[in-house]
Amino acid sequence: GQSLYNNGKGLKMTLLFTSLLAPLEAGKRCRANAKPPVTTNIEYFHEDFPLRDFVIKALDSVKHTDLFGLSWILQGHELDTDDCFTLSYTIPQRVTDQVIVSNEKDYNQMIDEITSKSPFEVKVFIVENKTGGGEDNSEEDAEHDKVAGSWKKQKISDMLPLAPQQNYPPSKEEVAQTKIIQELERQYCCEDKQCGMTPCHVTGPNAEHVHLTHMHLRTWAAAIVDGKIEGVDQ
Repeated sequence: GQSLYNNGKGLKMTLLFTSLLAPLEAGKRCRANAKPPVTTNIEYFHEDFPLRDFVIKALDSVKHTDLFGLSWILQGHELDTDDCFTLSYTIPQRVTDQVIVSNEKDYNQMIDEITSKSPFEVKVFIVENKTGGGEDNSEEDAEHDKVAGSWKKQKISDMLPLAPQQNYPPSKEEVAQTKIIQELERQYCCEDKQCGMTPCHVTGPNAEHVHLTHMHLRTWAAAIVDGKIEGVDQ
C-alpha cells in the first residue's frame, strides 16, 4: 500500500557512497592524503521494503549496480571474498554513532528507529571495500568482472518490487488500515519527554513503555480491518 510517511513518498534516505580510489596508471604514484570520492544522493523508500530491495535501490541510485553480485547481503550467504561494501546508518539528532547493518535484524531495527519519530529520515553510509588479497589477483579480478557484468545486464525494474503507490490505487482495506494506524499513532503518542519511543504502550506495575513499531501497528490495523479484534477505541 501507499507509504505512511512523508506524504506517501516513503522514508527519506540521504545516501553517502564512498567508492574505492581509481587504479593508478602505470608509472604514477598515489598522491599523499588522497581521499576516495564520495557520492551523495537523496532517495525515498517504502517502509515495507526488505533489506535486499533497499540495498538494490540504494546502489542503483549511485550507479553502482556492479556491486550487486559481490555482496553477502544480497546473496544471502557468505562468499569466498570479503563483502564488497559496508552498510551503516545514523538517525538525525537521535542515533549519532554509525550503526552497522549486516542482516535483516539490523535492518528491521533501523526501520523501527526511523519510524519511531518525525521527520522519518535516515543517513545511510555505503563504503566500497576492496575484495581479495595479495598482489596477484588476476583470477579474482576476472571473476569479479564476470559476476559484476552479469548483474549489470539485469534490469533494475526486474529486481525491485513494484511501488504500489505508482502502479495501483490502494485497496479499501489498505485505506482503512492507513486510517487506523494514524489513529493508533495519535492515541498512543507518548507525552513523556524522556520516553523517546512514541508511539508506545504503558504496561505493568512499573509502567514500562513498550515501543509500538511500524510492524506492530500494521499488524494491529490489519487484524482490526479483518474483524479479528475490536477497534482502536476498545
